[in-house]
Amino acid sequence: MDAKMIDQIVDAVGGTDNICSVVHCATRLRFSLRDEKKADDAKAQSIPGVLSLVKKGGQYQLVIGNDVDLVYDALIQKYPQLQKDQAAKPATPAKKKGIVNAVLGAITGSIAPVVPLLAGCGMGKVLLLVLVMSGLLTKTSSSYILLNMIFDTGFYFMPAFIGFSAAKMFGCNAFMGGFIGLAMVHPTWTGLVAKGNPIDFFGVPVLLAKYSSTLIPVLLSVWIMSYIEKGIKKIVPGMVKVFLEPMLIALISVPLALVCIGPLGNLLSQAIADGSMFIYGALGAVALAILAALYPWLVSVGLHKALSPISIMLVAQQGFDPVIRVVALCSNMSQAAAALAVAWKTKNKTLKSLAFSSSMTAYLGGITEPAMYGVNLKLKRPMYGCMIGSGIAALFAGFVKLKAFIYVTPGLLSMAMWIGEDENFILQALITLVIASVATFIATIIIGFEDPEENKEEQA
Repeated sequence: MDAKMIDQIVDAVGGTDNICSVVHCATRLRFSLRDEKKADDAKAQSIPGVLSLVKKGGQYQLVIGNDVDLVYDALIQKYPQLQKDQAAKPATPAKKKGIVNAVLGAITGSIAPVVPLLAGCGMGKVLLLVLVMSGLLTKTSSSYILLNMIFDTGFYFMPAFIGFSAAKMFGCNAFMGGFIGLAMVHPTWTGLVAKGNPIDFFGVPVLLAKYSSTLIPVLLSVWIMSYIEKGIKKIVPGMVKVFLEPMLIALISVPLALVCIGPLGNLLSQAIADGSMFIYGALGAVALAILAALYPWLVSVGLHKALSPISIMLVAQQGFDPVIRVVALCSNMSQAAAALAVAWKTKNKTLKSLAFSSSMTAYLGGITEPAMYGVNLKLKRPMYGCMIGSGIAALFAGFVKLKAFIYVTPGLLSMAMWIGEDENFILQALITLVIASVATFIATIIIGFEDPEENKEEQA
């Protein structure tokens, strides 16, 4: 990875002292900055290798594409202090973020680093299902049991992973955040929940709730813990802080999480999942079509990540997601098809090569940022083709009740996500993919676009 690019990125965001934290998702470097005014937007967008800049949810996001993990690793290798607790440093006064931006930033920033793990474990569980269906493994074999344990770990202990990640976002001890999550899935607690006998904590009744595979309870608990930690740090003498601080944080935070915050978070999670299914049940295919038509623009500004927790909760609580992953499939394939239409129609050799390669990336892996920022959004009109094709495909998907059974980015290489233990929707997913592709391709060709002239230097 080019060291010059890393220096340019750090310089564009205002230097290392202006970075509270940095994480990455499938295609973006996501910075939380102390003072966004110190960042130079024009300089960030002009860096070779940066496809676009998105400022949303309190994050300063640089769209890199498929090599974002390499860029992140090079960034951390050159500036290892960015991996440490930067958020603990005092921040310079800056314009306060709106409550919506702050909430979205906290949610997406906490979940984004964990998504690849969840996707990998989800695909692993589907692989096991395929092996059983093909007769290569039986559910009673020790090999199946061990493999199932491995892939189930990502979901069962999700509160611990989210807690660790959330603590970084909230500027507190990441290991204490992970500790909170682990306490919520401790064997003793899960045993009490399984028995169902009433319990109390010093006379206060405790609601027995299952927290494995949940998001919101641990997010809220770590957020509260961040304030508890700050208060304890102010009063604990330096000579005993090495053991007294974590003890007091655990003593206060864990009971709060189990007695108050966790049950509230569980109710909120259930309400969101039930609300999503109610809207889906009431409006069905129409709701999917509207959301699918808008989804390309949500992706362009980074708001689609705010829908990820809903998808994860639906899969965890119901075993399937008939909404968010379905819409993502329609949108991803429409982005791929629009880029393919541009590649077919353009006379610009450079654009043709970029459009074709980014189209294949979107089709195979569901990674649409190169197609969107490198081609469709730049030319503008292909985005309307995406809206049309995505909406039409979603109407069909809603009609056939398409369901995703794991949380992963939809693409050809992840078609196994549409297979469940009792249901198989691969055929419906493939038809949806074809509809999105054909409708978008035709719409993009009809709508057209302003074909950029070939750069003379590139022709030479």
